[in-house]
Amino acid sequence: MRFFPFAMLFLFINLIGMLPTNAQETAKEQGWNNKWGSDLTVAHNSYDNWSKGGQNNLNLNWYNDMRFVYTQGKSTWRTTNFYTLEYTRINQQEIQKTDDRLDFESMYSFAIKPPVDPYAAFTLKTQLLPGYEYDKEEGENTFQNSAFFDPGYLTQSVGFSHAHEDILNTRMGFSVKETFALKYAKDELDDSTTSVKVEPGLEFVTDYAQTYREIVDVNSKLELFSDLKGYKSIDVLWKNYLAVRLRENIVLQFQFTIWYDQDIDEMRQIKETTTLGLHYAFF
Repeated sequence: MRFFPFAMLFLFINLIGMLPTNAQETAKEQGWNNKWGSDLTVAHNSYDNWSKGGQNNLNLNWYNDMRFVYTQGKSTWRTTNFYTLEYTRINQQEIQKTDDRLDFESMYSFAIKPPVDPYAAFTLKTQLLPGYEYDKEEGENTFQNSAFFDPGYLTQSVGFSHAHEDILNTRMGFSVKETFALKYAKDELDDSTTSVKVEPGLEFVTDYAQTYREIVDVNSKLELFSDLKGYKSIDVLWKNYLAVRLRENIVLQFQFTIWYDQDIDEMRQIKETTTLGLHYAFF
């Protein structure tokens, strides 16, 4: 299985080579092309003598998505900043933080000859607020298990990319991933006496973002990282976001995330949320 990442690279180059190209696609709009939207959504369930079961709960979610693209000649610089924060309260239990993710990415690419361009990229993933382990029955936090940049993840990568009208961006290349655990996340490291683990490998990232009829936003991003030690050690993060604006500032939001990292859990993690709330577009 150690040749699997190289097979992925070979497949990627051949698939990209079959994509059609034309002069209009290579003539990119110069200057800045930016997008920044933010959603604040709420979900609530209440039960009284309900024979089917269930627990009273209140869920509050903040979703923030920033995308900046600067094009000058053959150079393109793309920066994205995604952040989501979620709190939940069940019955009269303590308010629990159920999501806190900061995902920053910056990539530079240079157009040499369609359909692929060389790129260099940097990513940062962490959380902003302290995280706690909660008692499953009482709902009280028993101890702190995470903090800002504990854990934290950095990657630096170089390779080849393909972009289609700033809607679909795909890249694959050699990457170095650093996992930081200053105090709470030592179990993610091979050696608990250190604070960082360095893993060289290959990455594959594809990011799709488009707005339909000015009322439906669709974002989907798939990230794969392999340390070349076998298919079981491939890290997978697939984030999906769908938002339908029912009115100018009212949005129906759906999020679906699959996360697999053997260093964190041997089983895949899945999160799905559907909420209704407010939307504001800064630009």
